[in-house]
Amino acid sequence: MKDKMVISDKPLTIALFTLGAAMYFFSYFFRESQYTMTGSKTETLPRISAVLLMIFSVILFIQSVKRDRENKGKISGIIDQFKEDKSVYIMFCLTGLYIFFFTRLGFMVSTFLYTIVATFLLGRGKIRWYGILIIAVAISVCSYLFFAKLLNVMVPEGILI
Repeated sequence: MKDKMVISDKPLTIALFTLGAAMYFFSYFFRESQYTMTGSKTETLPRISAVLLMIFSVILFIQSVKRDRENKGKISGIIDQFKEDKSVYIMFCLTGLYIFFFTRLGFMVSTFLYTIVATFLLGRGKIRWYGILIIAVAISVCSYLFFAKLLNVMVPEGILI
């Protein structure tokens, strides 16, 4: 039986750390907001998120180095790992379709459809159809209420809402 190859997380951790550093750097260019609910500045949340992303990427890098030592000789490249799991490609395409239909169908409908397909794909047939529908309705409605009602963010309106 062939040993399963293990992918190294080092390239991902470096990319995440770079993204965090870029987020922190670009937060200096945010305009001052006239609306301050809690007295915090507009760059506060992006900077906190960036610092947390950098901290967690360093932790993941350290864990990856330890895991690579244990799996010496079994580490494959990123391309080899993507070839094994075609669902990665499908999720990228699905996310692209979600972004495309987001303003056309509206937040609720596009989120509902995206959640159905993503849950079915990621559940790999282990979740029954009614469970997928319950998950999709719950995520769509809760996220709509959270963004549109609680945070007062305008979401794209579409066919239903």
